[in-house]
Amino acid sequence: LIASGLFGMVSGSAMANVVATGTFTIPMMKDAGYSKEWSAAISAVGSTGGQIMPPIMGAGAFIMAQLIGLSYLTIAKAAIVPALLYYMGAFVALHYLSKRLKIFGEGCKEKIRVIEFAIIFVPLAVFIAFLAVGYTVTKAAFYATVVSVIVTVFSFAMATKNPAQTAKQAGGLCMKVAKSGAESILSMAGLLAGAQISIALISQTGFGVKLSSLIMSLGGNYLFLCLLLSMVVCFILGMGLPPTAAYVLAAAILAPALISLGLDPLVAHLFVFYFANFGAITPPVCAAVFLSSGIAESNWLKTGGLSVMIAIPAFVVPFTFAYNDALMLSGSLMDIVLGVITSAIGVYFIGLAIAGFMKREMSLIPRALMFVGGIAMIVPHMMVSLIGLALCIVAFVFCAGNKKQLKEA
Repeated sequence: LIASGLFGMVSGSAMANVVATGTFTIPMMKDAGYSKEWSAAISAVGSTGGQIMPPIMGAGAFIMAQLIGLSYLTIAKAAIVPALLYYMGAFVALHYLSKRLKIFGEGCKEKIRVIEFAIIFVPLAVFIAFLAVGYTVTKAAFYATVVSVIVTVFSFAMATKNPAQTAKQAGGLCMKVAKSGAESILSMAGLLAGAQISIALISQTGFGVKLSSLIMSLGGNYLFLCLLLSMVVCFILGMGLPPTAAYVLAAAILAPALISLGLDPLVAHLFVFYFANFGAITPPVCAAVFLSSGIAESNWLKTGGLSVMIAIPAFVVPFTFAYNDALMLSGSLMDIVLGVITSAIGVYFIGLAIAGFMKREMSLIPRALMFVGGIAMIVPHMMVSLIGLALCIVAFVFCAGNKKQLKEA
């Protein structure tokens, strides 16, 4: 889960992430004892979440910064809590499933030198530092790249202690990385160029205005219905396009309609951005799930359903911050603390319900209570959250106090 998330932040594509990390993590999970469907779902969910996780968020967040005229750090700050809730839900479900199956981790078999950690984290720290002091994303990325080359050459020099061998290995690696980066840029440039052509056509024909008007008329100017319809459109776009291209198209079509209903531009764009990404794990055209299922040799439909279940908090949280931006670290300190705590508790119980195990297997009724209660706790309304907390406590006490081994219904 962590490997997929870390790689997904920089790959910008859930599908590429599944191929890059899933080829070795999925067989490892299957060998450890996880089912084919769980192995594939974990890879797909972890890979998809990388695009919404700061500090890099694929490429979509940088485009968002240009579209709405805000700094990238402002967007990253707003996105951090929802992204952490996404991975927390997946982690809790995976943790309790592991306890249920009696699967435990193994000790690290390979030693990793400190300098190898530096290759990853020093350039990232430089990138964030330059952004923090006000440099543009392009300049920050340039200086981070220069530092990464220096740290890499230093790492080879310490390992080989031979200048000729260091130059050969470091030069070969730099050439390989430059070639890979150029291929990625060409691929992304083609996708964005195609998306820009589509946006121009939408603008020239007035289709975007018509679709926005249609959504507003169908929603009757009710924010929730308009958000729901926008979510469906984002899924449709996200099913056939990479996340970045899907977001660009969805932002051109949907964001103006949501902004006209009173949403802040950042909230509207983040809402669209999240659901454009989640199309990769949402059936029937769930590209990331197709790839992970192929690697795991699992049933893709079951894998897609399980992926959606694991990612349930991610489908609720965008609606939450559309009504209450406390989860975007905006507003009073009390609202932020209450919003984050209640949402975290709700996500924890959702994860428990999905795994179906605490100290023993849980029957259907407490699982259902935890699931419904967990979702209610994410809802930005105090009374609804209290009702959800009560349901979760009842289910928790029932499971903790029941001495008999419970079987799944």
